[in-house]
Amino acid sequence: WYTIFMNLKRLFIAFDLSDEKKDQIADIAYDLDSLGVRGNFSPVENYHLTLAFLGDQEDVEGISRIIEKHAKGSSLFFSNHQELQFLPSRDGGTLAIKLTVEQKMIDFVNSLREDLRDHGYFSDRKSFLPHITLVRSIHKDIPQYHIKSSEYRFDSVTLFESILERGKKAKYIPLIVYPLQGGR
Repeated sequence: WYTIFMNLKRLFIAFDLSDEKKDQIADIAYDLDSLGVRGNFSPVENYHLTLAFLGDQEDVEGISRIIEKHAKGSSLFFSNHQELQFLPSRDGGTLAIKLTVEQKMIDFVNSLREDLRDHGYFSDRKSFLPHITLVRSIHKDIPQYHIKSSEYRFDSVTLFESILERGKKAKYIPLIVYPLQGGR
């Protein structure tokens, strides 16, 4: 029975961010920390835009084929951020950067999720909420903070493994990166 679960990996699909964007977001997180925001700040290397959280999965190859199919038929995506967003949860909530995205990105995510759902890899029915998580387990006392609008360019889709260890921050390991290859 134990060996059945040894091959499970906690997976999610995301657009990774460039190091430059991660550094810009880290500056925002630093400012928020300086203003007294308290919670679990995401490590800089973990900043990303989640497209689908798959949870524990064994069939990395099957999931990869679906991602590759969608990436081959899609072009670059662009987005920008303009404000912070509080997302309530059981543990106080999450403070995130809200992204404004193109309709074609929403269509891409919905199509990818539907294909994953049809193959039994994804069951979440919540709408795609484009954001980048800054702080988890935060309380709603958030200071006024203005962030300068900034454009994001997404040119690949990444399948990540999320490794959780007690008492440590989650570690995200890119397993496979698929360039977006379709026309604009």
